[in-house]
Amino acid sequence: PNAPPPNAKRIGGLTLVKRNRNLFILGKPGAGKTTFLKYIAVQAAEQDNPIINKVPIFISLKQWADSGAELIAFMENRFDICDFPAARPFIEELLKSGNAIVLFDGLDEVNQEGGLRDKQTHQVNNFIEKYDRTQCLITCRLAASDYSFKPFTYVEIADFTPNQIETFASNWFRNREGERDEETCNRFLAEFKKDDNKGLRDLARTPLLLTLLCLAFNETLTFPQRRVEIYEEALDALLKKWDTSRKIKRDEVYRKMSLGHKENM
Repeated sequence: PNAPPPNAKRIGGLTLVKRNRNLFILGKPGAGKTTFLKYIAVQAAEQDNPIINKVPIFISLKQWADSGAELIAFMENRFDICDFPAARPFIEELLKSGNAIVLFDGLDEVNQEGGLRDKQTHQVNNFIEKYDRTQCLITCRLAASDYSFKPFTYVEIADFTPNQIETFASNWFRNREGERDEETCNRFLAEFKKDDNKGLRDLARTPLLLTLLCLAFNETLTFPQRRVEIYEEALDALLKKWDTSRKIKRDEVYRKMSLGHKENM
């Protein structure tokens, strides 16, 4: 898919999911793709008046690929971990009846070597065709979105708006008792809105980098005078820590590039 047009319509994520569509969810690194799927899983798992009245099945595509198992067996193992042994008949019934929502996370995190990602994509397409009453969501980075899933609606996670940035910050800053720290939040927003911090406001449209800014501010109650320090931390988070923390190995074409080359890009 091409980049969204400037007049692309913003729609609430829950609203889209409640329409019972299959969604292929694209997003930049740190845009909140995994967080969104986990949020959907939590909403569906609510016992009292669930917003999504389906059983959520969260599948890390990387974990599934690394396991070498077929998909239903991998799902059965997930249920077993949650103290639901021998769940295959239950899972099959859920999928056939359409009473499950399957959340496939991180297509881009599956390595392409040996055709692994192509093989897994083929298995997912077969699954979607077989269990056509089951709603499925798939997340993927924008740069690895050259895969076709039918029938799916392709959407992209939007950048934070200024109001969403303020809401995030007001929820993020907390005191030792876990209550909202209004004073620190107000200081953060006052600094953040200064004319010479336009570059920081550009960073803050991505949830991961906004978190990094909040962390940096919380240390000293100010932003570093040398902006390059924040940009270096942001690059470090995106290029090294983000993948390493989840044990993701990118494809060979990227691994051959030095960190210096990536930073220059």
